[in-house]
Amino acid sequence: MNDRIDEIRTEAEAAIAAAPDSAALEHTRIRYLGRKAELPNLLRGVAELPPEQRGAVGKAANQARQTLDRLIEAADPAGRPVVGGLCFTENPGGPPLPTLYELTRDGDGQPAFARHETWPDDGLVRVTATGAACLLIHRDALEAVGKQAGDGAAPWFREWVVGSSLIGEDLTFCLRCGVAGIPVHVHTGVRAGHMKTTMI
Repeated sequence: MNDRIDEIRTEAEAAIAAAPDSAALEHTRIRYLGRKAELPNLLRGVAELPPEQRGAVGKAANQARQTLDRLIEAADPAGRPVVGGLCFTENPGGPPLPTLYELTRDGDGQPAFARHETWPDDGLVRVTATGAACLLIHRDALEAVGKQAGDGAAPWFREWVVGSSLIGEDLTFCLRCGVAGIPVHVHTGVRAGHMKTTMI
């Protein structure tokens, strides 16, 4: 059942990204989250599962419902064409670190990323870059980034070297968005279950 929940979430995220306006977003919300939609029906059916499956399936379905609800609410093809969920990376010996970045310069004047140290509990934050574990990208944004990048082999996601540092494909995508004039936001109320354990 968890596989089906993941499929529904993936289908819904694609439909949100393709929605050209608020009417289409509302149609998508009803299609995936309305009373007769499959995901809410799965949630209602959790009580019928064997006791050992209820917790995991209920949690996965609830998280998918909340994520889709918040992404639909935040999505806007013109103002917020790229919206991510809040992800973290491990921090040995300390608390996890958020993947909310701003472009800055290091002590040698080389381009570098600085992390946000504070953020709202449940709101939208405009950032230079974020991780791609939970990233909603409108089709128009992909087309603009692909056209601006001029990189036929990998127009969106590709590792890149900035100064003396290797930049991951998710941050490179966000930088390409910036060059194309596409704003990137993170919805801090959407907590992605992804935790990056290794920085390359």
